[in-house]
Order: sequence, then structure tokens, then C-alpha cells
Amino acid sequence: MTEATTLQQHLEKAYMLFGKARKLTADRAARRILHEINELISAMEEFQLYGLDYDEAEVGTKLRYYEKQLQLIEEKRDSTLLRSFRQIMVSKGEEE
Repeated sequence: MTEATTLQQHLEKAYMLFGKARKLTADRAARRILHEINELISAMEEFQLYGLDYDEAEVGTKLRYYEKQLQLIEEKRDSTLLRSFRQIMVSKGEEE
């Protein structure tokens, strides 16, 4: 695999994570990750535009880290929504 192909793949993954983070911006950590991914995308686009070398391993590690963090934020959000739904259902049960 060539470096240009890998850079393109990293950019595509970064854009996917950016979209995911954008959907979770109610969470402060997701906003921080959104900002960091945006900076990473800008840097990778410069590398691509000017044909510069970049640390492939470091970028891959950062993307995996952001992916895991966003997954944890989604799980936290989902569990909060489920807990809220259960509380609503319990409240409705008490009213009847």
C-alpha cells in the first residue's frame, strides 16, 4: 500500500469520525474531539496537498483513540437515554 493511499484512507476515516463527533456535540468531550479531529484533518490535507511525509503510525493511533472515545460517549448517551425512558415508564405506572 502506498503512502498516498494510506493518507487517503486516514482522511476518509477522519471525516467519518468528524461526522460522528458532530452528532454528539451535546457532550463536552465530543466537542473537544471534534476540534482535535478538525485540526488533524487540516494537517493531513496539507500533507496531501504538498506531498509531505507524515507519521502514519501516529495518525492511525490518534484515529483509533478518537474512535474509541466517541464509542464510549455514544454508549454513555444511550445508557442515559435508556435510564430516562425507564424513569418515565415508572412514573407513568405510578400515575395509573
